[in-house]
Amino acid sequence: MPSSLVYYQTGSTVAAAALDPAQTDFYRDLLVRHRFRDALGHVPGDDDALLWVEGEVFYSTCGVPGPHSVHSFSISSSDGRNGCWAPDPKNAVPEFVGVRFDAPIRVTAFQFASGLFSNHYCPYGYGPCACPTDFRFEASNDEVSWTTLYTATNYGGMRVATASPFYDEPADYWDDGVFLSERLDCANDHYYLSYRLVVSAFKPDKNGNYNISELVFYGRTA
Repeated sequence: MPSSLVYYQTGSTVAAAALDPAQTDFYRDLLVRHRFRDALGHVPGDDDALLWVEGEVFYSTCGVPGPHSVHSFSISSSDGRNGCWAPDPKNAVPEFVGVRFDAPIRVTAFQFASGLFSNHYCPYGYGPCACPTDFRFEASNDEVSWTTLYTATNYGGMRVATASPFYDEPADYWDDGVFLSERLDCANDHYYLSYRLVVSAFKPDKNGNYNISELVFYGRTA
């Protein structure tokens, strides 16, 4: 059973057209765009596409093994102790983690995730926690001069994730321990080689720490 239909009119005749994801030009401007909390609905053109572009993770300091997993197209790679990125010490601020690419990309929106073995490791036994509350999202082509694309103070948009932006990532084992931000749009008309998240305050886990398990980028490649 189709979940969506497009109707078009030729003279007095009205007909239904099944949506073909490979033929977006026909119906792109006819649909209402809706951004789901954990997955994207229809978006117009390529500007908001989920970017599956490999890059090299870099950071200010690191206190856990496996920081390269911050850009592994998986939001659930951290258990709060091992894997992905946390600063050294694990409650240090301000600190940053980012991704550099071989070719410049234009990021028009982003998300970030934090993770624990389960939500029982949050102070009150439920999440979200271990996640940034004050942060800047910045871009650069030389990693010396940085352009701020987005800032947040007392950010409260983290939630317990039930699905991943990456369609092939299963979620049945998460035990409410994966926390995902909203999709955060940023006005960016330029292509950059490097992007980073600078954390200046956070909501701690039971041990007083925080982490980043994935940086998710939306936009366009050159």
